[in-house]
Amino acid sequence: MKHPYFDRASTTLQSKYQLDMVQDVLLGKSNRIICYAEVADPKNVFLSVIAGTFKVIGLEDQPEMTLNELLSYYDPNNKYAEVGSVEKHWDYIVDRIHHFKNKTSVTMPIVYKGDRRWITVDLLPIEKRDDVVVYFITDVTEVMNAQELNYEKSHKDALTGLFNRYTLDYHYGERFSWPNFHVLYLDIDDFKPINDMHGHHLGNEYLMAFANILKKYQSGYNFFYRLGGDEFVGLFWEEEAKIKEIAEAIVEETNLLRFAPDERGITVSIGIMKATKRHDVIRKADEVLYEVKNKGKNHYVYVVER
Repeated sequence: MKHPYFDRASTTLQSKYQLDMVQDVLLGKSNRIICYAEVADPKNVFLSVIAGTFKVIGLEDQPEMTLNELLSYYDPNNKYAEVGSVEKHWDYIVDRIHHFKNKTSVTMPIVYKGDRRWITVDLLPIEKRDDVVVYFITDVTEVMNAQELNYEKSHKDALTGLFNRYTLDYHYGERFSWPNFHVLYLDIDDFKPINDMHGHHLGNEYLMAFANILKKYQSGYNFFYRLGGDEFVGLFWEEEAKIKEIAEAIVEETNLLRFAPDERGITVSIGIMKATKRHDVIRKADEVLYEVKNKGKNHYVYVVER
């Protein structure tokens, strides 16, 4: 049944503003596609175009597209997935975009033929039919590029590009109970004199070079974080032998760093705590670090949580 005011509004819009109620007002948005989809079979959902074109979001113009095809263009190389994990971000998107019973919305990056876009997919159930839904797909690239950049800045250290303390707390809280959990606490030995003698510019060169060494050993969910100054923490889920291998490599490669006019170079001390009780593991790794400092620096000590 048509809304009682529809005809009145339609006539006024047409006569006064030369606007068509359906084409210009309800459907006409240049950065949006409107599709309907039958969802009786969640594994075989086709998005059929009502208004707009898939070219709006950088894809080929076609009358319909499967939901799985749209999802196949998902770009996992985004900062939200980097912080929260690709798997977790992907699962969230898939869950939201298949939530046919309720109004939902999800924003995700897609890439096609090198063209990267951000899109928001709004799902709206139809009250009269529970097997048909409407999808509103909107290009939000300009806004989300800025938001993604701000998100990265809030989760990473500006100087080194490593994750910051905020992200450390987030990852630790989510993952501390996983098997083979190790915390590596790293501190550059006698770093203050470099800044005092040669200035912060040289100190920053060392910090960036040291961070690049750490980045070489990041993989999967294993990351290093800069706490500030010359203090760093690693959260790793590996076997003991692998952890010791990484620590030895970091010590050896750090010893090779040299930047003029400094002739001494730098060394690093590493305290490693393998979590068993999983109580305050970062603080305990810091305590192990001081054992290293007291034993001559420039090496690591590996301890199982007591």
